[in-house]
Amino acid sequence: MGEAITGRTRGGAEWTPEFVTELDASTCIGCGRCYKVCPRDVFQLVERGDMVEDDDDDFYDDDDEMMVMTIANADDCIGCVSCARVCPKNCHTHEALAGERIMPKPEIHVFVCAQQRPAGHPRGSCGEKGAATLLDQLSQKLIANNLMNKVSLVPTGCLGPCRAGANILVYPGATMYMDVQPEDIDQIIQTHFVGGEPWADKVAPDAIWQ
Repeated sequence: MGEAITGRTRGGAEWTPEFVTELDASTCIGCGRCYKVCPRDVFQLVERGDMVEDDDDDFYDDDDEMMVMTIANADDCIGCVSCARVCPKNCHTHEALAGERIMPKPEIHVFVCAQQRPAGHPRGSCGEKGAATLLDQLSQKLIANNLMNKVSLVPTGCLGPCRAGANILVYPGATMYMDVQPEDIDQIIQTHFVGGEPWADKVAPDAIWQ
């Protein structure tokens, strides 16, 4: 058996999804909680008699038309295990799935200077120019644009021209953006990360390195 499929959380920690493999219709009460919480429509309601042939529980004998959940689209499960967390009867069985690791190779690496020097330092730092807010908002925008697999976001130490911060360095291409503000993020994402061309308005000139 191969190594279990794994991924990464937003914070970079390794995570192993566990996919639903069984749902015990004999204990299901048809509350529909797993159906409501599932983002992928894995479950559907069916008549209990279609799923359970022989039942000794008198509670159900008078209600042959009771509805229960069943797994309808197992291949659409993403392994979040939300269904098990909300089920009051522990009906679901989950297992990790063997296969290749699903951590994708990013096409773009974005380094955000997070250097924080003491107040009054002669060089200043990107930290005092809002780098933490910039990093957080950039991360949120990448998620909103479904770019987390394409773009690797990395907080880093000093990138050099501190007086021009907050600074972002993008590879491939070694494009340095300077004086980046939160309101610039959308334009950088759409023009550069999506469109493939650096956004000239905030690209640092060569003279900044002199």
